[in-house]
Amino acid sequence: MVNEFSEVMTLLKESRVLKDIILIGSWAFILYREKYTHGNELMTLRTRDIDILVGSEKKKKGVNLKELFESKGFITDFRGDAGYMIFMHPELNIEFLIDLVGRDNEKPYEITDWQVNAQKIRYLSILNENTIVVQYKEYRIRIPKPAAFTLQKILILSKRKKSKRDRDIEQIKQIIVLLEKEGLNNDLKKIYKKMIPGW
Repeated sequence: MVNEFSEVMTLLKESRVLKDIILIGSWAFILYREKYTHGNELMTLRTRDIDILVGSEKKKKGVNLKELFESKGFITDFRGDAGYMIFMHPELNIEFLIDLVGRDNEKPYEITDWQVNAQKIRYLSILNENTIVVQYKEYRIRIPKPAAFTLQKILILSKRKKSKRDRDIEQIKQIIVLLEKEGLNNDLKKIYKKMIPGW
């Protein structure tokens, strides 16, 4: 699975879009092991899902990611009534996400420059606004700060299925320990204070 992950990162790097995306979800959790001194204490969870957060800023044109993924053996699947794209492979699934702002019309966000669509999810602005860059092999990958990762996980916890919720709780616990050991507790406070009060 690690080799397949590297192949996806190579594809994004060669397409010159790696710098435009943020890797979130469990693969970000895995990359904290690369970034931090105490990262090797995090559980070595492997997941088939690669969640890619896309900002609302203008994208590089002329990069047909759908075509590129399909050329590498991924099958384009559409989920739910809305038709969110998921690129499926025996080892990995790739999904694009974007921050939901305001009322949801339940339609995917079309990234026409890349020929993909993104599922809209609330609270992703926390991740989008608080990132770090990790050197993983020959790739420079942008991921959320651990504190942002933790707060966003807490916000969505009640909306998660039990199987995913239990995994999220375990990740939250481990990241809180990492924040303490790495002296990053202030990050948690800073991000929390900037959050929308209603959250």
